[in-house]
Amino acid sequence: GETQYLLDGFDIGNPSTGDLNVRVNVDSVRVAEVESGRFGTQYGRAGAGVLSLDTTVGDDRWRAGATNFFPGVSAERGIHLTSWYPRFTLSGPLSKGRAWFSEALSIQHTLSLVDELPRNEDSVSQWAGDNMLRTQIRLTPKHILQGSFLYNQMRASNLGLGPFSPISTTRGMRAYRSFFSLKDQIWSGRTFYELGLAADFSHDEILPRGYEPYTLTPNG
Repeated sequence: GETQYLLDGFDIGNPSTGDLNVRVNVDSVRVAEVESGRFGTQYGRAGAGVLSLDTTVGDDRWRAGATNFFPGVSAERGIHLTSWYPRFTLSGPLSKGRAWFSEALSIQHTLSLVDELPRNEDSVSQWAGDNMLRTQIRLTPKHILQGSFLYNQMRASNLGLGPFSPISTTRGMRAYRSFFSLKDQIWSGRTFYELGLAADFSHDEILPRGYEPYTLTPNG
């Protein structure tokens, strides 16, 4: 919570805790810089250090990639998908020599089974995904406009399931986060101007199953 996290120059840490809980496709990261001390005044909120991530913009060449895109299947206690983490990237020109884009998508599916519980009541499932879209337009040789949109979503069921915690005691979770940013960079003579604007929206909810009061005790 004392570290400042930056994504393409914008603060991406959790607004309330400062932690890094946003997900970004690792294949889209072009540069990762870490500063552990004696950093400049532009990092005014950093107490312990700075982690700065710079993502791919795209160029005049089309590029595509896919990683871990074949899912695994398990026959343990029935046929189902195992944990699966595919990643996809695409970048290229919108207008050669003038405008470019990059798109990075990743999906995470996590499944765990509790052997002590009956079949069809023994699994914890979680689906999550993130999408990063970034564009860059060269308005003039000395004027560049950049924009990006990052979206995260997560859904989970049967959280807290265990040998002594059946489905009736579990919770469901749903969360999403949207992050928009816009950056304008201009050279005027020997002076460089940079103007940035960002917006961050998030929603989290955790709901107990059933309609009875959900009680937390020292024993669970």
